[in-house]
Amino acid sequence: MISVIIPVYNKERYISRVVDMLKRQTYKNIEIIFIDDGSTDNSYNIAKLYEDGKKIFVYRQKNQGVSAARNKGMTYANGEWLSFLDPDDLIAENYFEDLISVAADYDIISCCCYAVGDNGKKINNFFLNSMSFYGDQKKILFYQLLDDTYGQPGKTYTAIGVPWGKLYKKSLVLSNNLKFDIKLKKQEDNIFNMYAFKYAKRIFYLNKPLYFYSLEHIKNDYVSNYDSYAVRNVIELQKERMTFFTENCALLDKSGEDFLNNATISSLVSSFNKCLLNKANTQTYFEKKNEYLYIIRLPFFAKIIRNLDILRINGFVHKIVALSMKCSLFYPINFIWYFRSIYVKIKYKNHKK
Repeated sequence: MISVIIPVYNKERYISRVVDMLKRQTYKNIEIIFIDDGSTDNSYNIAKLYEDGKKIFVYRQKNQGVSAARNKGMTYANGEWLSFLDPDDLIAENYFEDLISVAADYDIISCCCYAVGDNGKKINNFFLNSMSFYGDQKKILFYQLLDDTYGQPGKTYTAIGVPWGKLYKKSLVLSNNLKFDIKLKKQEDNIFNMYAFKYAKRIFYLNKPLYFYSLEHIKNDYVSNYDSYAVRNVIELQKERMTFFTENCALLDKSGEDFLNNATISSLVSSFNKCLLNKANTQTYFEKKNEYLYIIRLPFFAKIIRNLDILRINGFVHKIVALSMKCSLFYPINFIWYFRSIYVKIKYKNHKK
């Protein structure tokens, strides 16, 4: 049986659709687990209308975020396989049938997706062909976890680090105590999959777009809306990354090292754009400078920055940022963000088309 875990926060208009969609699945041996994460709309009550105590279950918790909701869902799962589904996304009617058909010898099965936006749907293949990963071949997965464009044959909207579009063997999750990090508001799924991919003996990627991923999820990723938690999130993210790769240093060959370095700089740039150097931040120049120096001197950032080869950092602006960090200079950083509207427009122009 497959346990389908659906975290819900203020998604009342999607509940009926997702239940109908799951009932139409060609593979019938599934249970549906809704975790309402303290919704303030009618999501919980609508979901309760469908609860039957046999195949559909509804639970509620105070608002703690999507990670806590997924973690709670896993504790209620009775199936041999775990699957995560966001309520405003769609799946093909043969989604579970196609995934389970290749599951026999694997711990994780993944498919690719259609990215669905205002301009219709566009295929997002994670890799060029269907393939299995085991042993040293799993490095390819970690490369894409750090650089979502790696190995992708077309335009990138998302990547292999997402929790949906997959089946996880429940025994893999339980035996390794895998959980989503509740301290992370973004990239929590990426870290979850780092550990899942590490512990999985064999992983299969099915190059079929069976999942329909709503681009509504990432509409704010490419604009400079203020997010007071952005810096804290990137600090927690970097802690997790460095802990993982310190314990699994064999994964960091020269290519892996480059991907980690670029991911570190990219994450810092994103957090500065959203928080520290955002126009909505009312701190003084010197307050921002002091916080900036505090951040880049944290051990898990400082080690990366100190050993950076600037020429191996991707992108002209990122090179300037990396060099400024390496020299502990704040003025160039502040200058760039003074004109950040131009920077954001250049960096994300392809995502806005």
